[in-house]
Amino acid sequence: YCGERCQKFDWKASHSRNCKAEGCVQCGKTEAIVETPELNKGNGEPLKPILSTCVRCKVAKYCGRECQKAHWKVHKAMCTMIKTTTGGT
Repeated sequence: YCGERCQKFDWKASHSRNCKAEGCVQCGKTEAIVETPELNKGNGEPLKPILSTCVRCKVAKYCGRECQKAHWKVHKAMCTMIKTTTGGT
């Protein structure tokens, strides 16, 4: 964050809800949406689909493309700030 004021504003706006969230930041689902699940070679059971992570900031997680697109207007400013301050790592 550029300062304490921005951090406090973001906390109230959305970050408190998403901080350390286990699921999709848009809908809260904990598993990704997949068309055809891959099978675990060990026992033939479907693999648990993992959430996709934003490639720019590496913080936000999404269950699918639709949630990522729907959340972009909210996430864009934070994503840019995180990438700028951390170098995207």
